[in-house]
Amino acid sequence: MPEVVVVGAGYVGLTLAVHMASSGVSVLAVDIDERKIDELRRGETAMFENGIRDALRRCVTAGRLRVSTVCPAGAPAWIIAISYFPGDTDGFLAVLDQVQGVGGEPPMVMIRGTVPVGYTRSYVKPVLEKRFGGEVDEAFFLVNAPERTLSGAALEELARLPQLVGGPPRSLDRALALFRAARMPCLTLPSFEATEIAKTFTNFARLVQFNLANFLGVLCHEWNLSEERVIEAITAEYPRLGFLSAPGPGVGGFCLPKDCLVLHDGLHASLGRPGLADYPAQQYALNDEIIQFQERHVLELVADARRVLAVGVAFKGLPQTDDTRGSVGVRIVQILMKAGADVLVHDRTVSPRVLQALGLSLAHTPLDLRGFDAVLLLNNDPEYRRILAAALPEHDDVRVRLYDPWRTVVRPGERVFQRDYPLGTLLRETT
Repeated sequence: MPEVVVVGAGYVGLTLAVHMASSGVSVLAVDIDERKIDELRRGETAMFENGIRDALRRCVTAGRLRVSTVCPAGAPAWIIAISYFPGDTDGFLAVLDQVQGVGGEPPMVMIRGTVPVGYTRSYVKPVLEKRFGGEVDEAFFLVNAPERTLSGAALEELARLPQLVGGPPRSLDRALALFRAARMPCLTLPSFEATEIAKTFTNFARLVQFNLANFLGVLCHEWNLSEERVIEAITAEYPRLGFLSAPGPGVGGFCLPKDCLVLHDGLHASLGRPGLADYPAQQYALNDEIIQFQERHVLELVADARRVLAVGVAFKGLPQTDDTRGSVGVRIVQILMKAGADVLVHDRTVSPRVLQALGLSLAHTPLDLRGFDAVLLLNNDPEYRRILAAALPEHDDVRVRLYDPWRTVVRPGERVFQRDYPLGTLLRETT
């Protein structure tokens, strides 16, 4: 019998299951994806996450981590690591029908996925009260302990980043005992709502911060200015805006934009004023407008290009990931393809199978820049500079239309949209 059942073996669930099993906890990871479970049973995963493959193999071989498509008859602790999708208040709850304790002991249920403020109390707790015929801290234990790790550094952060745990006293005691067994530091908060706010506000605040920088990038583009020089001027001896990051093409990924909508869910009922309740949704919409701005200008840049090379379509390059969910790069490529552009894609972390499943055409490897008259660098992996340099023909100069929103190639002060860029000369001089 496992000590812990982790329901959902996606990014959140699998990284947590592997960390706990690596710490000596007996874990069963459950997922409805039969193909994924077959891979995990062999100690394999297609997930591109630092350290995950070796750690997974060790845990499976040692028998500390087992996997299944079926929940067990009972377990002391259940961690619900599935995604809440904005607007779907009921879809998250179906899995609770599988929860069962052992030997008459009340089970401990931990909500690990990001949910709206008030959701654990208003939706999860009543379902469990009905299922177990009693109150929390008596018939069952319940905490909210949201995942907060950085994609690409999850195993490292699970070992050192404090887990935020909210719930009633006896439930907190059960959750803290489990986290201690897994060698995970914790901070307790007095209620479910406290941790729900902490998680959703964290991702909302990060999106707001990125939106500020990315909106500055839009302004600088419209007035033909170098955003680098404007930021240098803004922050020179002015530390109050030292938090500004370099502008990018918009925020992708599965978490930050979505979690703004998760925060927005239910706020009308609790806050009662649209001016307050709609703020997270407005930031989501602003990010989407910034991405659309980039899409329009990339379309203009490559309007009559014969062939386009797009490199780096994982949603980010640092830390490295193979996650394409919400990728701005994928959006841009798909927009270009819909407009009739001939676009070939290269990504050093995303598998060809995933790229093809997205409907993308693959560039031949090793890359050869001959035949491409436009190059798009779509995430911030600095290794693409070296890859492009290696793809240069031996003697020919290569001039291209260049889109480099992360400034991987362009020189300081140069704009990220370039219509006739001496890519070959620059890479030979600086690589």
